[in-house]
Amino acid sequence: MERTKARILHVDDHQDTRLMMAALLQDCGYGVLTAGSVAEGLELAREINFDLYILDVRLPGLSGVEVCRELRQRGIEAPVLMLTARGLIEQRVEGLDAGADGGSVGTWTGPRTGSWLASPSGTGATWLDLECTLAQPAMQLALVIEAAPDHSLVPQLVPHLAYRSLQEMIELPIVQKHLGPLLERHRRSIEIMRERADYRDGVIYFDVSDLDLEGYNKFVPYYLHRDATYSVGVSASPARAKISVGTSPWKEASADVNLASLCEKYGGGGHARVAAISLGPGDLVRARQIAQEITTTLRSHSH
Repeated sequence: MERTKARILHVDDHQDTRLMMAALLQDCGYGVLTAGSVAEGLELAREINFDLYILDVRLPGLSGVEVCRELRQRGIEAPVLMLTARGLIEQRVEGLDAGADGGSVGTWTGPRTGSWLASPSGTGATWLDLECTLAQPAMQLALVIEAAPDHSLVPQLVPHLAYRSLQEMIELPIVQKHLGPLLERHRRSIEIMRERADYRDGVIYFDVSDLDLEGYNKFVPYYLHRDATYSVGVSASPARAKISVGTSPWKEASADVNLASLCEKYGGGGHARVAAISLGPGDLVRARQIAQEITTTLRSHSH
C-alpha cells in the first residue's frame, strides 16, 4: 500500500518564497499547499487537516506567532515551523517544548537567528536549533533565497530545481557567493549586538550607526535578551539615518503602547508593534536623540 504524503501548509506573503519552498518540499516528497495571506491560510487550516504548518514570522496583519496561537486555540496540534528571513545560529541552545515543534529556517537565532527554541506562552511553537538544520542543503538554500540581496536570484534558481539535487543546488556558484557572506554577517551582527545592547526595564537600546549594519536581523536583540519586550535601534546608511522600534514576538505588549503612534510624533510610522523613523543622512545626532527619548518612554511603561 502506498504511503500517504504528509500535507504541509506554508503561509507567506512573499510569492517567491512560497514557490521556492513548495518546490523544495515537493522534491522531498511532501504534499504542499500555500497561502499568501493570513485569512487564506486560516481558511485552508479550517478545511484541511495538515500534518505541518510553516508560518512566516512577519506576516501582514497577524504575526506568525499570533497565527500559531489561533491554530492552537482551534485545537490544532500539528507541528508549527516558524520561517524567518535572515539568521543563523551562534551556538546550540536547548529549546523549550510547549507541545509542538517549530523552527527557524535561516534567519535568526531565536525567531530568526538562532539556536534556542523560544516558546511563546500558549502558542505551542518553539524554535529549533539551526546549527544542525542549516547544515542541510534545503535549509542553506532557504537562507540564501530569503536573505540574498540579489532579486534576480530566484528566477535563476528555479530552472535548476528541475534536474539538480538540493546538494547540487547549494554548490552552484550563484548560491555559494551569497551563503558564506550571509552566515558571516549574521555571526558578526550577534557579537556586535551583544557588545552594544543596553538592556534595562524591558527595553533594549543599541546604536550601530557607525557600522554597515542597517540590514541587521531584527530578532537578534531578543535572542540575546529574552525577557525584553521592546527594542530601539539606531542605524545609518548613505541614504538615511534610521530609528527602528520593535516588539518581541514572544511578549504581550501593553495595550497602552502603540509604536506607530509613538513614531508618528517624530515623522515616522508603521504598525502598533513595529515602527520606524527615517531622517536624512546628516541627521544622525537628531536620530540618536529621538531614539533615546523613545527608549525612555518605553522604559517608563515597565514601571
